[in-house]
Formats: sequence, structure tokens, C-alpha cells
Amino acid sequence: MMAVGESLAVSETVPVSVNNETTTAESQRYAGVPTSLKQIPRWILWRMDKVNGRVTKVPYQSGGAKASSTDSVTWGSYEVCLAALEAGARWSGLGFVFDGSDGIMGIDLGRCRNPETGEFRDWAAAIIKRFPTYTEVSPSGAGAHLILKAKMPGTHRQKGNLQMFPDGRYFTMTGNVVQGCSSGVVDHTEEMGKFYYEVWPRQDEAKWESVVTQATIADDDDLLDMAMFGSQGNTFQRVWRGDISAYDDDWSVADF
Repeated sequence: MMAVGESLAVSETVPVSVNNETTTAESQRYAGVPTSLKQIPRWILWRMDKVNGRVTKVPYQSGGAKASSTDSVTWGSYEVCLAALEAGARWSGLGFVFDGSDGIMGIDLGRCRNPETGEFRDWAAAIIKRFPTYTEVSPSGAGAHLILKAKMPGTHRQKGNLQMFPDGRYFTMTGNVVQGCSSGVVDHTEEMGKFYYEVWPRQDEAKWESVVTQATIADDDDLLDMAMFGSQGNTFQRVWRGDISAYDDDWSVADF
């Protein structure tokens, strides 16, 4: 573990006011969330529920029905979800969904922080410093969530306690901001390209592409055998050899 000091300490809650009126406790809780995120209508609520015998974070709509990180109909505005959160104690907090439409993505650093001391492990502190952007402490206090703009050059998403989500997932928002980080959502597309291949080297990508290619070739061969030796095999073989006399020498008809 490393002591990250003031540069990576958790900010204290500071009362804020709008039009000379003190905001609600929940508004204060999320005061540090960038305005640019609050303006995007991809907000949900969440709470801890027991699902299949274990307690987990479950997303909900402001009206009480369950939400989905892949169904935009179930998302809402920040204002509507905040109002629902303020209306009662049934919710644990707000959540923000990543859908891939605007390049906003999340980096989830798990089991990297001591909730008692606020110290981050070396590997997590290095990532937080490498990507200066809006960063929160996770609900458990044992991790961190980074929200940034970037494009992942491959399809890998998880390695150990590091996860990266460009779409199809949501972050449980705490408003528990890590000091020393940017107050906005910063574009780190160029740096992400470098970081991604440090975590997942290009040779691993090449191996994966080779496996996919071989699988595709095998599937194509199977399809060709089915066509060659199926019920219409003789007709297919004539066309395969270039004989389209049965179709008045019209390739478009033969293809059809």
C-alpha cells in the first residue's frame, strides 16, 4: 500500500447554495459531479437487493421499476432521479450509464483502497495519476471509479481488479471525490491507446484474432461442404465452376 497524501485524499462534504438557498443533503452529496455528466439523460437509481441468495447492487428507474444498463428507455435525467432519491430512503444512490454514444467510459479499480486510511495500492494510484479526470471513491470505500472520454482499441475489459467499460454498464455514483483529480470529464483517447496495449499486449490481440480467423475459416468450410453435397449440390457445383447456362448467363440471377 502507498500513502497517497493530499493529492489523492477524499474531499470533505462542503455545503453549497443555489440562488442563495441551501441545497438538499443529496444535492450536496453529488455537488462535485461534473455538470457535463448531469446534463446527459443517462441516470438511474440503485440499491442493495438480495438476488439469487446474494446481496448485490440493482439498478432502478425513478418510478420504482427495475432499470437496465442496456435499455435507454429505463434511464432518466439527473434532476428526476435526484428528486426520487430525495423523496425517500428506499434508494442507496444514483448511477450513471455508459452507452458508447459519446466516448464517455469508466475505469473501475477494485480492492485497491484502504477504507480506514484512504491509502491506495501502488498500481491504482499510478492509474489515477495517469488519467487525471473526474474520479470517485466506490460505494464500498475499497475502490475508485474514473470517468473519462476515450476509445478502447480492443475488446478486452477486465484484468484482475481493473475493469474498463465503454458501454453496457453503469457506475454507482457516490459524489465522494478523490482530490487532486480533474473536476471534469477529460479526453484521454491517446493515452488510453498506450495504456490498453500495456495491459493487453498486441501479441495477445494477434493470438485472439488468429483464433477468430481460424474459427471463421472452419465455419466457412463447413458451409461450403453443406452446399456442395446437399440436396442442391449438383446445381451449386455447376455455378461454383462458373457454369451459369441454366440462368441465361445472368450472374445476378444465379447468385440469387
